Amino acid sequence: MVLGIAAIILFSANLFSAILQHFWPNSSPPEQDHVMVELAPHRPHRIVIRHRNRASATPDIKFDIDLELKHEMQRLEADIASEMAEFEKELSFELERGRWQHSLEAAKETLEKVEISLKQTQLERLSEDVSSN
Repeated sequence: MVLGIAAIILFSANLFSAILQHFWPNSSPPEQDHVMVELAPHRPHRIVIRHRNRASATPDIKFDIDLELKHEMQRLEADIASEMAEFEKELSFELERGRWQHSLEAAKETLEKVEISLKQTQLERLSEDVSSN
C-alpha cells in the first residue's frame, strides 16, 4: 500500500513538472544542459556561450564570459593587492631596520670619539703628572 502511494506521488510530481514545463518553459531547469561555445562575430577575442536546449522568451540568448573574466580580474587584483601589502610591510620593516642600523652606527662612531677623547685626556693628565714629578 505504501508503495502504491509513493508511486502515485512520484507520478503526479512528474506530471506536474511536465505540465509546468509545457506551459512555462523557464519554470524549471532543463534535465540536461548542452552548452555551445563559439567565437563572437565581429569580436574574435570574445567567446560566446549559449544554451542549446533552454527555451526562453527571446531565442538565441548569448551569454558571453565577460562576467567570468571580470570576476577573475577582480580575484587577480585582490591577489596583487595582498602581495603588494605584504611587500610594503616587508619594505617598511627593511627601512626601519636600516634606520636602526644607521642609528647604531652613529652611536658606535660617537662612542669611539668619546673613548678617543677620554684616552687623550688620560694621556694628557699622565704626561702632566710625569712632568710635575
